[in-house]
Amino acid sequence: KKMVHYPDDNSALLERPELSHFDAKRAPVIIRADEGSLSANGEEAVFSGNVLVRRQAFADNPEMTLTTSRLEVIPNRDLAKTDREVTLTSGNSTLTSVGLELNNATRTVKLLAKVRGSFETPKKDVPLPWERRR
Repeated sequence: KKMVHYPDDNSALLERPELSHFDAKRAPVIIRADEGSLSANGEEAVFSGNVLVRRQAFADNPEMTLTTSRLEVIPNRDLAKTDREVTLTSGNSTLTSVGLELNNATRTVKLLAKVRGSFETPKKDVPLPWERRR
């Protein structure tokens, strides 16, 4: 919505920032928050207040969302991290953690502490042994 530039250190404060990352082989990833800031050289963006990261569903992958109160993003390295509580949802599976490091290039997520979760297992065409009728 709004950006205020500070020429003395070349930084910027952002109101309702949105960062979109597009990749021809994957679904877009969009980050939104109440507030944000950009470092002087633009190498780091900090999102704060109701941070939402959303990756649209694609191929066989369900939509993925991540919510937290603060997220540091280093766009040139495809990295995002937080030391705050975070909730990660993909389909009907949910993980919570305190702290997270996300590498968008490798699509890996490292959950740092107090990890809890519930997972929906994929449906199989073949019944499990105890599900078979005799």
